[in-house]
Amino acid sequence: MDPFATTAKDTETNAFPGVDFMRRTSPLAARAGATKAIVWGPDPLITRPTYWRASATSFWRNVPSGPTTPGRPETRTRCRGGVSAARTVAVMTINRPGLPEDLPPAERLWARWALVAALGATTADERRPSAHRIGRWIDDDGLHWDDAGCTWWVMSSMGEGRYVLYGEDESSEVKWHEPPVDMLAGGPAWLPWDELRDRLSGNELGCVYWYENGIWARAPYPDTLDDDGLDCGMSALADRAEAVGLLAQRIAPVDGEPGAEAVLAQAEAGRLRDVDTLLARVRDPDGDGPDPAAVARALARGGLVGDGAAG
Repeated sequence: MDPFATTAKDTETNAFPGVDFMRRTSPLAARAGATKAIVWGPDPLITRPTYWRASATSFWRNVPSGPTTPGRPETRTRCRGGVSAARTVAVMTINRPGLPEDLPPAERLWARWALVAALGATTADERRPSAHRIGRWIDDDGLHWDDAGCTWWVMSSMGEGRYVLYGEDESSEVKWHEPPVDMLAGGPAWLPWDELRDRLSGNELGCVYWYENGIWARAPYPDTLDDDGLDCGMSALADRAEAVGLLAQRIAPVDGEPGAEAVLAQAEAGRLRDVDTLLARVRDPDGDGPDPAAVARALARGGLVGDGAAG
């Protein structure tokens, strides 16, 4: 199946009159919330292409609130169903280009990502090679997020409290920047150098962040770089409220049982409680039957059960 087979074009007529946008939704990628768009048009405030993420029922569209400069907050508009019921909400979670301090502590990011990935795990997906998978999942290489065309990310635990986060969103301008940006400059010896260099040689890499001694870091960027893709690629997990929203789609509400936010707090604290009850509440937002056995395996693999969140 062609992941880019379906296209649609609409015009937003409420919050931003006269701004055209194109929506590209693939049958495969839509299940993973992979819809994206490039926004352009006569609005003088939009000075460069901007991107949004979506699920089947809502999307986030990031629109500059003025001429965009690196690190300047931008207005984020949420639209229901891609029509004119838009409202302006908070400023962006992650700067453009991203800053190391935009990311939560790696252990917390790992817990969020691992929990979201685990609740969507299936035995059938476990048997697929990573190259043939979409969505969020965990395997021997770590945590993955791939929407089958617009964004892909990997977070790996390197042991001793060290982590690496790397990937690419189509909004990243790093690999096109002139003069070239060395994404690996200053990287520590424990990075997965062979993997990263292989990605670089294939022109696949958009940015690399690493974590050690409780601090995220990355290579230095020139002032002329506008975006490294971290915002569009990772804000759904960097922003705790968005992560709770992803979990709420997968955890059925039950009176007297912890909600999505409380379950996430357990994971972030190092250990899920009453896992059997949680497994009984897992649901698929697309209506497919959940796979509790696969979910349990993924939770264990992510270090969310047992003595503590490992990663």
